[in-house]
Amino acid sequence: QDVVVDVDPKTGRGKNNNNWSNSTNWISSRGVCSWHGVECAPDEEGRKSYDGDGNVTALRLSNNALRHEIPEEIGFLTDLRELILKNNALSGTIPSKVFEKLARLEKFDVGTNILSGTIPSSIGNIKNLEHFYVNSNLLTGQIPDTICNLANLVWLGLFENALTGTIPVDFGKLVNLYVVYLDNNKLQGQIPNSFGDLVRVSDVRLFKNELTGTIPSSVGFMKSLEILYLDHNKIGGSIPDEIAMLSSIRQIHLYKNKLVSSLPDSIGSLETLESFHVDNNKLTGHIPKSIGSLKNLEALFLFLNEITGKIPTQIGTMRTLRKLRVQNNTLSGTIPTELGSLTELEDLYLEYNYFHGHIPVQFGNLTNLKKMNVQGNKFLKGSVPDTVCDLRRKKLSSLVYACGGQLECDCCTQCD
Repeated sequence: QDVVVDVDPKTGRGKNNNNWSNSTNWISSRGVCSWHGVECAPDEEGRKSYDGDGNVTALRLSNNALRHEIPEEIGFLTDLRELILKNNALSGTIPSKVFEKLARLEKFDVGTNILSGTIPSSIGNIKNLEHFYVNSNLLTGQIPDTICNLANLVWLGLFENALTGTIPVDFGKLVNLYVVYLDNNKLQGQIPNSFGDLVRVSDVRLFKNELTGTIPSSVGFMKSLEILYLDHNKIGGSIPDEIAMLSSIRQIHLYKNKLVSSLPDSIGSLETLESFHVDNNKLTGHIPKSIGSLKNLEALFLFLNEITGKIPTQIGTMRTLRKLRVQNNTLSGTIPTELGSLTELEDLYLEYNYFHGHIPVQFGNLTNLKKMNVQGNKFLKGSVPDTVCDLRRKKLSSLVYACGGQLECDCCTQCD
């Protein structure tokens, strides 16, 4: 019993379980295998929970108001497969001895506690580990290189800590990874080229770090990738053409970086793409016509870049598009009438560009439109069409134009 809970020698009670949400049978005459959250090797009748003292194989005490430190004596539970202590108030460090002795461990989850210190390098000893979550704590230091020894790892969650240093160069050895959550840390350096070896990974989140360098072209080999979040970093260079090889990708978030050059023409090959956010960069060039091939796209965010040229008319064929934000660029030409075919559109932000001509009457077809902004386009002229004003009686709650310009609007909600 002393292995599982820190026992006060004066009272005989567990120091850590006085105020647990559920401490059924803990430190009682009942066998360990009947304690709340404890699972043992099956008895003769195949039961995993029973009044006995079999070998403990799982300890699951999530959301149980646990406090104090993780006792290193847990390492003596050598048959343990699962240690799940997430969503508590555990403090102190992750004891290294736990990883030195629990060779059979498959799941380790201490996410959402107040643990500090570093990730022990002994983590590399647990060859059977499939699930490793230490997210939402106060961990510091580097990601140990030994983590790359965990060839069976499938789920990795290190997010919302204060980890520093670089991502291990051999990270690509973790070929069975399905999700990689390293976001909301202070990681630096480049994304390793070895990421391209993660051919089974579906979800990669590295956002809100201090990553630099470029997006490696090897990202194109991540054939199973569906979600790629690299936003809020300092990544430069261009978006590699190889990104078009991601045949399963649904969401790409690259915003708030230092990306340059133009959007690759190959972007139109991403037929499964639903969300493409590359705003707040230094992108130049034109919007490629091939972007009209993204038939499943729902959100296209290109704002706060240095993109030039016209909005391609092909965007009018993107019938699933709900949010189009191209404001704060140097786009010119007339606003395409084809945008009036985007009947699912809810947000249309065109402000602070160099568009000229009139607001298309076809915009009256945008019956789902909620917000539209055309301010800062001093060459727009005429009046906002009655067909657009009629949308104010439907869902359009925000219609903004420029005060004192050539464009007149009697139904707009605001002029700036």
